[in-house]
Amino acid sequence: MELSTKALDDILDLSKQVARSQLTLSKAAESLYRFHGIKETSGRMTLSSVGHLLSGKVYKRALTIQIVEYVLRRVNEESGSAGLRKALTGLSEHINYRDSGGVNVPGLQAVLAKFSR
Repeated sequence: MELSTKALDDILDLSKQVARSQLTLSKAAESLYRFHGIKETSGRMTLSSVGHLLSGKVYKRALTIQIVEYVLRRVNEESGSAGLRKALTGLSEHINYRDSGGVNVPGLQAVLAKFSR
C-alpha cells in the first residue's frame, strides 16, 4: 500500500516523539490508525522499526522501501551527513539481519547504496 506524504511525515514525527519519551508507542499507533487507517499492530511495528533505524540500531521487522527512502531523505535534510550515517548503520544492520536468516533484500541494498554515495 502506497502511503501519502502526510502519513510518512506522521510516521517519522511520531517515531521521534516516542524515542524522546514524549508519547507512548501505543498512543502514537492509535494516532496512525485514527488519521491514516494504519492498523495499530502495524503502526507499533513500523514506529518501533523507524525508531531503531534512526538510532542506528538493527530493526527486525521489515519496513517498505517507500518508508526507508523517505526517512533517509528527511534525515539527510534535517540532520545532515552525521544523522544519515547513523540511519544507514541501522539499515545496514537490518540487511545483515535479514541476510543471516537467508532472506535477500536487493531493494534495500539498492537504497543503502544510493544513500551511501
